[in-house]
Amino acid sequence: MNKAYYCHNFYLRIRNAFLILLILQSCTDQWYDIKSDKSITVPSTVKDFELLLDDYRSISTNTPGLGEIGCDDNDCPDVSWPKMQNNQPTFNAQRNAYLWNNKMLYQEVNDWNAAYKRIFICNLVLDGLNKITSDNSTKFNQVKGNALFHRAKAYFDLSQVFIPPYDKNGDSPYGLPFPNSSDITQKLTRSSVHKTYASIISDLETAITLLPSKAAVNTRGSKHSCFALLSRIYLIQTNYPKALEFANKTIAISDSLIIFSDIPPSNRNLGMVNPETIFHSTMTNYHLTYFQNFYSIVPELYSQYEDNDLRKQIYFRIANSIISFKGMYNNSTTQFSGLATDEMYLIRSECNARLNNIELAMKDLNKLLRSRWARSLEGNTLYSDQNASSSDDAIRIILKERRKSLLMRGLRWSDLRRLNLEGIYQTTISRTVDNETFTLEPNSYRYTVPLPDDEITISNLPQNQGWKR
Repeated sequence: MNKAYYCHNFYLRIRNAFLILLILQSCTDQWYDIKSDKSITVPSTVKDFELLLDDYRSISTNTPGLGEIGCDDNDCPDVSWPKMQNNQPTFNAQRNAYLWNNKMLYQEVNDWNAAYKRIFICNLVLDGLNKITSDNSTKFNQVKGNALFHRAKAYFDLSQVFIPPYDKNGDSPYGLPFPNSSDITQKLTRSSVHKTYASIISDLETAITLLPSKAAVNTRGSKHSCFALLSRIYLIQTNYPKALEFANKTIAISDSLIIFSDIPPSNRNLGMVNPETIFHSTMTNYHLTYFQNFYSIVPELYSQYEDNDLRKQIYFRIANSIISFKGMYNNSTTQFSGLATDEMYLIRSECNARLNNIELAMKDLNKLLRSRWARSLEGNTLYSDQNASSSDDAIRIILKERRKSLLMRGLRWSDLRRLNLEGIYQTTISRTVDNETFTLEPNSYRYTVPLPDDEITISNLPQNQGWKR
């Protein structure tokens, strides 16, 4: 029996399924009363399924963060690296990701387990809703659409770390396993990369027909969030007309931008509820992306911000030569991994540049950057619009600003993977740890994180290419 699902083995899956029922019991007061009828603890109504999907910790936290550890935006200071020499699974996974190898024992990987737990919950909801044949209410449709959106987002997050980069010129058999129900006995195999993306897109297309334009709270799915995620996906697929189409649809629902000159420089974050957040989720709190002194933004990136660029003071805090990030769309120091309007402007700008619509491309970029710039005492912006002489010139400018705007959101790893397929934008990353230099070459197999060792042992799934023990 193939047991590849959201945890390492059959017993842990049963345990997590039981925990889900306990979560449901805690969601509403009437379930605190113990009843003789055991079915009262089993989710069976539309409201029950809505409560499952509204459990923030299970659905919207702990999205994959190993790619952020492996990218070129931040490094672990030499003084902090010795503190990472802990043999617990989370430290092993971080050290492997940071040095792009699998020398440490690679088990209990949260990026994999948390995402498949979300997928299990979504499948549990969808299976339950399929048994309610007489309900065609707005609430029913919204809950179903929400489950499809969350499932698509979980699969997409996994695809950016655990399967090879999407290549329109050729498919790979090393896609994701796709459990299509909550049946823990189903036999699973790895899909192809192209089929993985097709399944994600299919879920989102169906969700669009069921969801409202905007969600009541930004941790639920909506047409708005589906459009935004589709725009991101099509950008990764280099399908620029489709990415542009969905960026336009997203911005048509809301084009609001945060005005950075209205934010005090002493801000600790940008808040979970702000004008730009379309959908809110957060990454796993890894030491190398979350805890101060365990990571520092690389000076090469920090030096690119001009003095009147308010991102320089809104995004960063410097102490003891360590540059930490504080520009997360959250109420804490946990890194934001959701969807936001600024990303949509940057996608629309890049797509227009690639389609040779240079004027439109620079118009969007300049609008975004004006919202980030300082103003004079009279209230006038100190930003001077940038111009591009060609499509290639525009793309170069936009990609530079994209990196400066969207750092610490888990997007840089995806960008490196897609841009490495274009020779002109390839990046080589090097790190020196304990007097040993580690290098990640463009298009290396190490841009695809290996599947966890325990998942391979239990499930007998084929490991990603290149990762041998």
